[in-house]
Amino acid sequence: MTKININLILLFLILSSLGVLSGCSKAEPAASEEVVFNDASKNGTNNEIIITNQDLENQKGVADQNQKPINYSKNAPDGTKIDTAIDKFGNKNETRCFNNARIKCLRVSTYPDGRREAQVFGQNGQTKNIPEEMLDKALTASPDEIADSVRINAPFKTSRSGL
Repeated sequence: MTKININLILLFLILSSLGVLSGCSKAEPAASEEVVFNDASKNGTNNEIIITNQDLENQKGVADQNQKPINYSKNAPDGTKIDTAIDKFGNKNETRCFNNARIKCLRVSTYPDGRREAQVFGQNGQTKNIPEEMLDKALTASPDEIADSVRINAPFKTSRSGL
């Protein structure tokens, strides 16, 4: 039994020393970057993906390391506040919160490729996507107009009086 334990300890020491001798160190950060390419060409023999300099130059959504996130607020015509955040990838999120019985807030997201989407968060816990035709006026429309467009009703309230 002790011979097995000694062998396991020796095996562990040998394997751990290989990691140290191979140059692995916590002091050196690993250089890695995830890049996704839609139009890279494939080599038919090994299913290898060949990445050219043109592919790297065409890559959208790459973070600008010098760009700091931008955050600012402005008031909507009805007095609600619209908070805007733009991250270093160019994604823009605009959030508008309400003091309304039907909806809490909405978020409009605009991506670097031009796509837009918006969600409404209801007081009853529902989350719904705003229809395409409502996107342009989502940040200026009344809370009831927004709630009507996504069919969110006021939460059902029960009363205990009279019981």
